[in-house]
Amino acid sequence: MAVSTETRETIRKGIEEREHTPNDPTIRGLVRVDIQVSEGLTYHAQTPSEPQFTMTIDEPQERGGGGQGPSPLVYFLTGAASCFLNQFIRIGIAKDIDLEFTEMHVRGERDRGVGGAFQHSTQEVHAQGSASQAEVEALTTQARAFSYVHATVRKAVTMATVVHVDGVEAVRRTSEPPALVAS
Repeated sequence: MAVSTETRETIRKGIEEREHTPNDPTIRGLVRVDIQVSEGLTYHAQTPSEPQFTMTIDEPQERGGGGQGPSPLVYFLTGAASCFLNQFIRIGIAKDIDLEFTEMHVRGERDRGVGGAFQHSTQEVHAQGSASQAEVEALTTQARAFSYVHATVRKAVTMATVVHVDGVEAVRRTSEPPALVAS
């Protein structure tokens, strides 16, 4: 993927800034999304920080929706996966790692009953290039730390990360959520 020098520098500076930002609980980031009900189970979502984009959320007709857009669960997995993939790409660019990311597959396994929840998620990241095993392992560790969504979800769900380079599995990491303390 060709990245301009200007974009590469912007990404590098952003990664460097993140690396030096203390994990201070008094400093918070905020993401806001506003959702308007259109009709039935069809919703339109926008964020004030990016008002030029509108997402349409719906359910398939066989579940009572209008079939106008992806379901909320698809957006949930897409958001989690794309946030994670974004970190692989950004860090790879910033660190000049010889990898070109080509695709990602995410699978979430959940209980289907009332009160059911996701139990396990697997993210498979695919890339091509000549990065060393040590570089791919370090990149995976850093991407897992940099992704806000991944860092949040892995506190509640078993998360498996599999990185394939040139069609060969290079890294596999699994995070188990911390044991819940009985109150």
